[in-house]
Amino acid sequence: MREEIRRDGWVTDKFLGSNPDVPTFGLNLACAWPFPEALRASYERMAQRLSALGPWVYIYPFSFTHITLVTFASFVRHTRPTPELVKALEGKLPEITSALAPLFAEGSPDRIKSFTLQPQSPALARGAGILPLLNPDGEVARLRQRTVELLQRNEPLHRELAERGLNVPGIIHSTVMRQVMAKDCITTLSTFIFRTMPP
Repeated sequence: MREEIRRDGWVTDKFLGSNPDVPTFGLNLACAWPFPEALRASYERMAQRLSALGPWVYIYPFSFTHITLVTFASFVRHTRPTPELVKALEGKLPEITSALAPLFAEGSPDRIKSFTLQPQSPALARGAGILPLLNPDGEVARLRQRTVELLQRNEPLHRELAERGLNVPGIIHSTVMRQVMAKDCITTLSTFIFRTMPP
């Protein structure tokens, strides 16, 4: 990712770079929100180190940490939503919950069980800093796949969610930092990160 940043530069977050308070609305299935308390001290040490980069970055507070398993309706697609749109999207929740009932039902072979997530070293992408996590036994991948399969059984719901930004992330991660910067800060930020963060 470092080579990509050196070659193509940084991507400023579309909201934080222009209007950080713009109202948005979305629906996610998430876990570890927030991370377990046992990770707080190490997360906050990392956050403090990243904060030293200055006003060019936004660091997520510990209380915002989470792993998105599936996005049903994208926050990015629904900025400044009307009350009618919010009501319509919230109205989809019973249908989504019903479709995903096997994931939560007692005795169901699809029932979600506890699983292990192992934090890895932070990674830097063009638009964000992330904390990747490993899931040694593959439960997250199976859960994501099963969620999509269950939604596909309700074709009208699946079609509408696809139009609203239905997405399964390709990795297991929590976003920890976003870039909020002017062009003249990019070189300084790049130099600082590449010098202080291990590969």
